[in-house]
Amino acid sequence: MPEHHLFSWLLPFIWFLLVSYAIFTVGLTVLWSKLKTQYPGQSETSTFITVIIPVRNEEENILSLLSDINKQTFPKDQFEVLVMNDSSTDNTEAIVNQCIKSLKINIRLINLPNFNRFFHQ
Repeated sequence: MPEHHLFSWLLPFIWFLLVSYAIFTVGLTVLWSKLKTQYPGQSETSTFITVIIPVRNEEENILSLLSDINKQTFPKDQFEVLVMNDSSTDNTEAIVNQCIKSLKINIRLINLPNFNRFFHQ
């Protein structure tokens, strides 16, 4: 059997794949644009976000982290930061309280109960 007949199906198959991919891509683009027009009041920044930061003895890092969050460009009225303090014994709590007063973001400090005392008696 001649060699060119052996692979005669390959070129039409490649064309079929390319055309199918093009149709699929155009279809997704059309569907995506319809989805965006279906919800005109919704935008990427209309979602409220909660950032949860668990901390324990993080006095060396927490100021830098909260300062970096303060510098980001997401609308500040559309997110909050919850700092979950797990019984820190250093100045983490004081630093977070100072950031609450000085930074322009919504930070809440939540001190978790110290459950270690129940397990290490």
